[in-house]
Amino acid sequence: MTLTRPLSIACLVALAALAIGAAPGPPVGVDAAAVEDGQSACVLDHDSASRAVTDAYADLARVYRTRVPGPSGEALLRRRLDALLGRLIDVDAFCQQVLRRVWSDATPEQRIDWRVAMDHMLRNRYLRGFEGPHQHVIAVRRSDVSCRTATVRVALARPGVRDGRVVDVALSHDGGQWRVFDVTLDGVSLVRTWRSRFLRIFKDGGAAAVDAQMRLLSERYRTNPDADP
Repeated sequence: MTLTRPLSIACLVALAALAIGAAPGPPVGVDAAAVEDGQSACVLDHDSASRAVTDAYADLARVYRTRVPGPSGEALLRRRLDALLGRLIDVDAFCQQVLRRVWSDATPEQRIDWRVAMDHMLRNRYLRGFEGPHQHVIAVRRSDVSCRTATVRVALARPGVRDGRVVDVALSHDGGQWRVFDVTLDGVSLVRTWRSRFLRIFKDGGAAAVDAQMRLLSERYRTNPDADP
């Protein structure tokens, strides 16, 4: 995802979702105190998250620059984007942030099913948001790293067009790489939006209602690529 290269506003809006985790991050420092306490090592390189985002968007731009015209080309583009998103999105972190205590209390079987449903939904929304990433210029405004999470603020603009967008991309660091779990555009966070929905569902029907909604989401997005909740 390269922020210094042309990219789509919708990419980030749907990234995610960041479209958008990121490519493997650069070397990270180790917090000695955290290690002594038996905690996970922290990422000390505060530029690593922004570099990860720019690298990931570079990959997105390359996918679009090598697209092939025609129906078969569109199908190939979707498969390539889907594979890329699989590496960039932190579905587990998204589920934890959205469901919170419900996720913690869920059985291992429920977590597997819920993760599949959320994965289908996120990939769908991100894929629908990609509209020629090579047509926009992206610049990093700020990168804030707090141990194993980060928020990267980017500005997106189209050459010759005055109006642009500012997008906040939230990432988690795990397994040696930064991955996206939330995107905020115009003050609207994907995590907060879905959290409020599932909070209402859980209050009305408990875990059984969450189960039912997850099955509905999984079926809807698996069978209908253009589905919208």
